[in-house]
Amino acid sequence: MDIKYFDAEGIFSLTAKDTEYVIGIAEGKYVGHVYWGRKIGDSQCGYLLRTEEAPFVPSKNWREKCSFFDTFPSEYSTWGVGDYRESCLNVRSHAGCRGCELHYEN
Repeated sequence: MDIKYFDAEGIFSLTAKDTEYVIGIAEGKYVGHVYWGRKIGDSQCGYLLRTEEAPFVPSKNWREKCSFFDTFPSEYSTWGVGDYRESCLNVRSHAGCRGCELHYEN
């Protein structure tokens, strides 16, 4: 298995014998699914995250996140931030507040 990171594109590529799994980082913090299938060997495939289409990333959509989270292909979805699909993670703070927004750091 080979793992590559293309900094300029914000793309991780994980390749095996005949397959490739690609993860993209939108706005430097939102981790999204880009591609899984036969090897494509293309670090320029970040457009598959479709961040240039409505509802756009929060910085281009006046910081409105609900519509973004509901359509963005999150690699690991969380509950309580506007993604109305089934979530992978549901947390509650000691104060009883719910919701968790995960960000990529490095």
